[in-house]
Amino acid sequence: TRGFALEAQQYPSYFASLEEERILAADDARKDSRTCEFTASYLKPLGIGAMLDAPIRVGGEMIGVVCHEALGEVREWTNEEQALAASMGDFVSLAIESAERARSQQENAAMTERLARVRKMEALGRLAGSVAHDFNNVWSAIQGSIDLIRRASEHHGDGAAFLEEELGHIDVAIDRAGRLIQQLLGFSRHEHADPQVMNAAEALREMRPMLLRSLGDTIELELRIDDDPPRASFDPQEFEHLVINLASNARDAMPAGGKLRSTVRAAGDGPEPEWLEIEVLDSGEGIPPEVLPLIFEPFYSTKVMGAGWGLGLATVQRLIESAGGHVFVRSQPGDGTVFRIRLPAITGDGTDAAPIGTRV
Repeated sequence: TRGFALEAQQYPSYFASLEEERILAADDARKDSRTCEFTASYLKPLGIGAMLDAPIRVGGEMIGVVCHEALGEVREWTNEEQALAASMGDFVSLAIESAERARSQQENAAMTERLARVRKMEALGRLAGSVAHDFNNVWSAIQGSIDLIRRASEHHGDGAAFLEEELGHIDVAIDRAGRLIQQLLGFSRHEHADPQVMNAAEALREMRPMLLRSLGDTIELELRIDDDPPRASFDPQEFEHLVINLASNARDAMPAGGKLRSTVRAAGDGPEPEWLEIEVLDSGEGIPPEVLPLIFEPFYSTKVMGAGWGLGLATVQRLIESAGGHVFVRSQPGDGTVFRIRLPAITGDGTDAAPIGTRV
């Protein structure tokens, strides 16, 4: 019966015999010294007269018993029945060992994959940080030179307009380079700048005007916020960066316009919320199944050269996992995309909450 347990200290003779024997055959279980301990509590109430039990051993340790019981007074177990019972015990043992071995192999493979991913992310983070800092030095020097040229052009005649136009083109390129630097620096950062117990719902409301400007006139923005959702520990600036990345990703998936819906709510199975859940849903083109497993890979992008660097979603995943959270995605071509973020919930006023996690 599910939930029924035999305590070794209550039935010492029975357990001692199972430890030593491959099969326990008790023709008269109520009188057999190995099983008579069961008489009052088990055998008589159920009308059992004979027991034929085989231990289940995994890794040399007994973890259970295959029990065969006969109703009535006594039963003489034949050699064939005893051999069958012993074989059944062995088969169950082998099945459990095989299942545990397969599970262990799966866990080892998953752990190896996670370790490889962490090491790759660390290496890419160091590379991104190094490139970003070097790039930033060059960018600053170019920007300073352009400022000097622009001031000088103000004192010249007809050529000044042409020079100003060319400087404008360079300015656009520098602006793109600056955004790339910020992406690289954001991806390479290994610690929260300033994790705080924050109200994500209020932060989203305050970001609404900025998001509307970013999305443009052809995309409708809808915010759905539950009453009093839990708070979470997160850097407010990084949260803003996370939301902008998701909104930009959704905007690019809806070139002809559409709808972006962001939902903030509590999640979990217990009476207290376990997670702050943020869902971002778009009505865009969706993600092909062959692309979906790759979207969080750093530097992976389906956009044309120069239109994206493949760091937006990689940064989103890094920020969320560093805060002890998870990000899930569901998408079908032609049916839009849903990103679901879960961050550990902080209930109450959050005064006792400590910053969550470090970068990995």
